[in-house]
Amino acid sequence: MTSEAVKANFVKYTGFVAEDKSDKKTLKWATTKLNSTKKDGYTITCNQRPIEKCVLIETEVIFESKKVEDVVAVFGDSISYENDETLTEYKVVEKKGNSVVHYGRYKIPIPFVSDRDLVFEVTKEVITEGTFVSTCDVECSAHPVDKKVVRMTLWGGALFTQDGDNVKLVTYDYGDAQNKLLNGFDAAYSCTEIDSIIKLMNK
Repeated sequence: MTSEAVKANFVKYTGFVAEDKSDKKTLKWATTKLNSTKKDGYTITCNQRPIEKCVLIETEVIFESKKVEDVVAVFGDSISYENDETLTEYKVVEKKGNSVVHYGRYKIPIPFVSDRDLVFEVTKEVITEGTFVSTCDVECSAHPVDKKVVRMTLWGGALFTQDGDNVKLVTYDYGDAQNKLLNGFDAAYSCTEIDSIIKLMNK
C-alpha cells in the first residue's frame, strides 16, 4: 500500500474518531457488552453502528505494561493468522516494504452457507500521532475469485500510542461477508483476537 493510500485511510479513520458517539438517532452508535471489560492483561471496550450493509466496530484496548513496538510487531502478523482456528486455509501472498498481503479462507459452520475467503493487505506506518496500521481488501491474480466461495471485503484502521506504561489501541473496522449474520458484531471473537496478541507477546 502506498504512503498516499495509508494517508487516505488515516483521514477516513480520523473521520470515524470525530463522530459523535452519543448520536443514537442519525449515526446509530450503540454500546456492546464489552464496556471497560477487564481481561487478562488488557481492558477492552467496543461500540458499533451500521455502515452500508455492514457493522462498523470501534474497539479501544488498553494493554497493560506493554511497549508500542512490541504490540505492533504481532498485530496483523502472519503468526496470529496461522493460529486462527476459524481459517481453513492461510498463506502470505506477498511482502513488500512495510506491507504484507495475506490470503485466508473460512469454512462457515452454518448449513447451506458457502465458504468465505479474503485477500487483504496490512500496512504499518509510524506517523506523528503514533503507529497506524491500515488493513484493506485487495485484488490478487494469484487468488482470483472462486465462484464456489464468497469473496469478502474488509477495511480497518488501528492507531497505537504509548500511554505511560501501557499501550492504547483504538481501531475502526468493518467487513462484508455478504451475509447479515456473519456481518454482525461478535464480542467473543473480538476478545479472541486480543488474547492471541497477548499470547504471542508473552512467548
